[in-house]
Amino acid sequence: MSKDIKTFSKEELVKDMKKISGKWHKGVLPGEDGNAGRTLEELLGIKENNFQIPDYGEFQIKSQKMTTKSLVTIFHKEPDPPASVPKVLDSMGWFVERKNKFRFSSTTYSNKYTARGFTIDWDDNKIYFKFDSSKVKKTRKDQSKSYKTLGDWLNDIETRTPHHSSILPLHYSKQEIIDHFVLNYNKILFAVCKSKIINDIENFNYQEAYILQDFSLDNFKRNFDENKIIFDFNVSTGHNHGVGVRIKKNNLYTLYSTKEKIL
Repeated sequence: MSKDIKTFSKEELVKDMKKISGKWHKGVLPGEDGNAGRTLEELLGIKENNFQIPDYGEFQIKSQKMTTKSLVTIFHKEPDPPASVPKVLDSMGWFVERKNKFRFSSTTYSNKYTARGFTIDWDDNKIYFKFDSSKVKKTRKDQSKSYKTLGDWLNDIETRTPHHSSILPLHYSKQEIIDHFVLNYNKILFAVCKSKIINDIENFNYQEAYILQDFSLDNFKRNFDENKIIFDFNVSTGHNHGVGVRIKKNNLYTLYSTKEKIL
């Protein structure tokens, strides 16, 4: 761990959250998806970093707006083989004319196929990102507006080089994903906030907070089998946003054996 990264106790974290709670705080990342979470980190005195370690001592900091139905991103992790996500863009992406770039995105559930034919599956050793052309809903309108239908998209990608069959499936080591949870996300502070615009800037009021502890492997497996663990791919020309491992707020709580309300 870097010597510049401070460590904090649970007691300090609870004390700091009680000081922050009930007040409106100006967002530090206007217009960005991670505005609420990064603002809370700033208020807690956490410097922005790219280390795959807990933010606040033993605790990772997560936040979500009270009214949102968005998924909670637990962490980002690239699959194997290395540098394979940009290859998926080349073989299966679509051209977004208004941005003049190619894009590939897939909010992909375990044991359930998307309209484009993608799914997440696993065996004893690996977690797979798979594609099955027979599962593409060919007559469905293409929401990206790059093609008339998803069938037209499928016809296009079948002619490309490299062909998707030489790239997919991508995979993770199942044990590596589990170890990542246990090592870095065994304890989470999850804060829920209200938001409002003050002088054209989004502000946040952190009104609820929970400490989640003791990551449960059995509960993780159950959430996976029940299609509640989501792998979110998002890559475009010149920018790989990474693969987010995501979950709904209420299901996040179930990944842990202990849930303690501190606000």
